[in-house]
Amino acid sequence: MRAVFVFPRAPQEAVEQILDRLGPPGADQYGEWRVDGVLCVQTQSQEAGLYADWLYDDVVALERAFGAVPSWAVIADVSGRVPGDTEVRALLRALLAGGGVAVDDSSSHPWTLGEVEAGWLPAERRRFFDPA
Repeated sequence: MRAVFVFPRAPQEAVEQILDRLGPPGADQYGEWRVDGVLCVQTQSQEAGLYADWLYDDVVALERAFGAVPSWAVIADVSGRVPGDTEVRALLRALLAGGGVAVDDSSSHPWTLGEVEAGWLPAERRRFFDPA
């Protein structure tokens, strides 16, 4: 399973309304929303352990990119049986339209929507959501 952490600038309630439109809430046993039949999506707060297994440097990089350590995130899990690239990018377009960043499990770079859309290649030499 691959994961993407999305940190939108929009308030959590507004983001959850977007998620309600993208996939029915409570429709999946693994997440609160099932989006495009491929993504298992949930929200998680800092208090619930959002950063429990993050490296300190990754949290610092997120703080620099976002301007603060976000108190919550949207987490989208993608089964290894499907690529999920199209669905993840559509989710990012919906959630990051008003700003914010996303972090995938392929790199520690906090990605803006513009960087993802442009296929930007950071110093780590891996593109966003790159399985290799």
